[in-house]
Amino acid sequence: MLPFVNIHTHYLSESTSVISIKNVIAGREEVPVNHYFSIGVHPWYLNVKPQVSMNDILKNPLCLAIGECGLDLQKSILQKNPISIQKFVFEEQIILSNQYQKPLIIHCVKCFDQLLHIRKSLPALQPWIIHGYNKNPKISQALLKAGFYISFGTLIFKSKTLQESLKLMPIDKLFLETDDQQNYNIEAVYLQAAKLLEISLSELKFQIFENFKTVFHPAQLKKNMYL
Repeated sequence: MLPFVNIHTHYLSESTSVISIKNVIAGREEVPVNHYFSIGVHPWYLNVKPQVSMNDILKNPLCLAIGECGLDLQKSILQKNPISIQKFVFEEQIILSNQYQKPLIIHCVKCFDQLLHIRKSLPALQPWIIHGYNKNPKISQALLKAGFYISFGTLIFKSKTLQESLKLMPIDKLFLETDDQQNYNIEAVYLQAAKLLEISLSELKFQIFENFKTVFHPAQLKKNMYL
């Protein structure tokens, strides 16, 4: 039976039917042992210096992505981390993404225009994934046109606008996640997404697993019952 794939979570699942990518904030959290993870310099924590070289961590075959990283134009964040510094750090991680052939998991708040401009102006040799997407169909269509993947989380239970965005998604560009929510599991997110997309749960699981293999090139899956 194919697994559920949770591409961005702060809490690893103990279920054997779930593949999770644990989000690690560089300099603030430890790298998990024997679990897939992503690691990045978050735009909220630019002053935190990782104790271990990012280059060393990115050589770990269980490190499937760089991120979350990106841009955040909330006033409280800009007071600590001006957008010029955020862009510099983000662009450094784009370079690492290309160098180590790992996709980017992107945090983007109130700055999709800037993100699209960066996407056009810099070489993006690896997939870029917007995590925790919460915007309208117009923005999602612009992101899809630019080649992004989009990951939806627990807001698809509540937001009508986000539900409309999901309904228009090509499922070969779709991922699902739980992010920092502990009151939801990824199985419930899949069920809600399948309902909104009007497809079967098995069809959704199959396509997202295919997306996962295509984008993340996970190590050690050949030893796994899923192949």
